[in-house]
Amino acid sequence: MKIGILSNAASPATDTLRTVHPFSLLGHETIVIDPNNPKWYDLLQCNVLVASRPNGTVICGLLSEFKRTKQGKRIIVDMDDNLHELDPSNPSFPHFNRPDVKESVIACMNLADHIIFSTKALQDYYTKLTVTPSTVVPNAVDFNITQMMEPRPVNKPVRVLWRGSEHHKKDLETIRPFWDWILKEPGYEVLFMGLPPHDVYTYFPGAKCVTWNPSPFAFWEKQAALKADVGIFPLCDTLFNLGKSDIFAQEMTRCGVLPVVPIGFPEFSHAGVKHYADSAHLIKIMQAMRNRQEYGIIEAGQKWLREHRSLDVVNVARGKIIEVL
Repeated sequence: MKIGILSNAASPATDTLRTVHPFSLLGHETIVIDPNNPKWYDLLQCNVLVASRPNGTVICGLLSEFKRTKQGKRIIVDMDDNLHELDPSNPSFPHFNRPDVKESVIACMNLADHIIFSTKALQDYYTKLTVTPSTVVPNAVDFNITQMMEPRPVNKPVRVLWRGSEHHKKDLETIRPFWDWILKEPGYEVLFMGLPPHDVYTYFPGAKCVTWNPSPFAFWEKQAALKADVGIFPLCDTLFNLGKSDIFAQEMTRCGVLPVVPIGFPEFSHAGVKHYADSAHLIKIMQAMRNRQEYGIIEAGQKWLREHRSLDVVNVARGKIIEVL
């Protein structure tokens, strides 16, 4: 059995979490293929081809060609985003809102023999548009690569972390009163990781800008080195965000940091996460953080993470999919 994995150099973190790394641990020979420059002889050797978030006529054509190279070829499509429901504020919206691109996503799914979704919400959405068999395989942590860190006493000042990209600027504005308060309040240090420096210094004066490292391994190390006390992940109530995974909470919990997210997102409804209703509620949570760390919540989250989101546990589902195919 040889597994080919289409890997996009622009999304190393996604490929590490969803395809290249987990499939490489299943005991089969794997080969990474550049979808922008695929070699026919690489495709010919593969029994299974894995494609993450496939879209566009080029990828759709490549998957179709793969099926034609030899009888018995199998395709797995991995989806960890709702590509049909991007918000107009997302820089990728003009591309994914095109009718031909939306059609190509479904065409790729229909070419697949199995679809892997990162969340139940994504599976529920897309099973209305395709009949291809599917399985939910959540994001997970490989504890052989990233070690769990013990919770620490709260820093003085309290260190608050947000991490993301410019795709999440509208999400940030859902708690604007909170930002206006904490950025002027003594006793807090606010770190923005991944947002362009111009945006940080213009719209969040007083915050510190932390550069994003594209290497997933350096990214995890940098998160740990920041030694934050609390991580905040505001979200708009949209179909796109409802389909997102809890990877932010996993990252924070692994680092011994308290993740705080808005109420109403099913993927974050598990041990180890603190929820807020609005900016006023979030301010109260931050005020309480000055006096104590939520050790009980963080430790419960770390226990849940080891039991339910260890890659060793989660990856069993991928192995079963390969066996069936």
